[in-house]
Amino acid sequence: MWWEPAFALYWGLVIKFVNPCLLYFIVVGILKNDISKPYGAYSAGWQVIGWAIPFIGMAIFIIGLFMRSDEELDYTEFELYGAESSSKTGESAQVADAGGEKADAGDGGGGE
Repeated sequence: MWWEPAFALYWGLVIKFVNPCLLYFIVVGILKNDISKPYGAYSAGWQVIGWAIPFIGMAIFIIGLFMRSDEELDYTEFELYGAESSSKTGESAQVADAGGEKADAGDGGGGE
């Protein structure tokens, strides 16, 4: 469609720049409000625990970005790649059909 390139540009800009800025200002605003007036009148220790949990999760995520394996991904394992995967899919469908026929033939016999 004619509008797809414009939408792709809009979406790319919003996801990369606008959304992180808005989320940053929301988090900083909530943090500022919680420092000036603690949430739910909880003590400072509980406030620290409440804010530590998301920061620990973010730290684990960032550390995981840098801990990469040098092992190459084998794309032939996926159905979208290669002729082998489409032939395997066809074979499994044929096996399923053959199994269904055997099950139907066994039901009419003598299972009384």
